[in-house]
Amino acid sequence: MRVIITLGTALFLILGGCADPDGTGAESNNPSNPSNPSSPSSTGTPSNAQDAASWTDFFAGKHLYVYQSASSFSGGVSGSASVSGGVSMDLYLCSDKSYQYEYVDNTCVSVSVEGMDGSNCDGQAEEYSDSGQWAVEMDQGIAYLVFTSNMGDVGYYPMDVQNDTIYVHLSTSETEGDWIPVEIHINDRCS
Repeated sequence: MRVIITLGTALFLILGGCADPDGTGAESNNPSNPSNPSSPSSTGTPSNAQDAASWTDFFAGKHLYVYQSASSFSGGVSGSASVSGGVSMDLYLCSDKSYQYEYVDNTCVSVSVEGMDGSNCDGQAEEYSDSGQWAVEMDQGIAYLVFTSNMGDVGYYPMDVQNDTIYVHLSTSETEGDWIPVEIHINDRCS
């Protein structure tokens, strides 16, 4: 996530989430080299990461959890800015190819510049839910998790496996966004 806040002549660029996990300033967008998250988790991977049917069989009946933290602090003589919180996504993928999706954003941005303070830190999280149909499609050896919502919207999210950890790319653009580790859990909503 990038938040740009302009106040008079002060410009703060706050980088949050996993865009710069190692502090080098470089984002990781390469499917064959996802960023190294601080706490990856894995409960196995598809038997054949090059085959849509293997991905589909693996995900059917699973609960996928993705969390992207947002934390940064920038301070100087003229002021400071901070970002905290994060975004969580719960995907319940059912064997009948239906899905339920829950999104919670509790990101908080605070800015203080010579006599002016601003914040969206009111304790209220942005929440969104959706449902529809899911599938896995392959394109040039890359597996895409495809969601078609009941409202007709379609989203394609590339996936990758590194060291027995599944990563999903949380942007439809191949040049922006982050590779985030996916936690796989038992699905208690549907089989």
